[in-house]
Amino acid sequence: MMKRFTLFAVAAVATIGLVSACGSGGNFGVAVQQAVESTSAPAVPSYEPQGSCPQLQTGQSCANGQLVETPPSTTPPPAIDPAKFTMALKVMSKHCFGSAGCNVEVIPDDSLKYNGPESDLDYYSGGCSLTYQILGDESGEVVETAESSGPGSWQVHSTMLQTTSSKTKISAKVTDIRCNE
Repeated sequence: MMKRFTLFAVAAVATIGLVSACGSGGNFGVAVQQAVESTSAPAVPSYEPQGSCPQLQTGQSCANGQLVETPPSTTPPPAIDPAKFTMALKVMSKHCFGSAGCNVEVIPDDSLKYNGPESDLDYYSGGCSLTYQILGDESGEVVETAESSGPGSWQVHSTMLQTTSSKTKISAKVTDIRCNE
């Protein structure tokens, strides 16, 4: 109760000094300074809890007033399973030459998706490289790579294939993914 009364007394003295300075046309800042200095009220003590920790930095915490070094996270990064990716190829162009087969240009379409938790891919801020295999070329499988350019977004390029006929089925399958933290 005594501290509360002292604070009210200081406020009252400062207000009286302010009113008298303003009423007499005096300097506002000087009047406040003089009013505060002329009070004989004791200073309000600052609160510093016993056993408190200094300002914490990254990797530190405070427990019972003691500074504790927090060990780095041992949680492994999420494993990205290539089998959880789905993709389809879009035919950009196709030129057939009768029994000689076809030249076909394909590109992964917008269906390239990860069917796992999106947070798994978000963990890797350094991006990911996705390796996929294209089947249907007359000389065998063709291996290509797509680079992530943000969550759910991939930079892809087209691939030229030669097929044995116009009825050859062309497909793609993700075989590997490498991500950087």
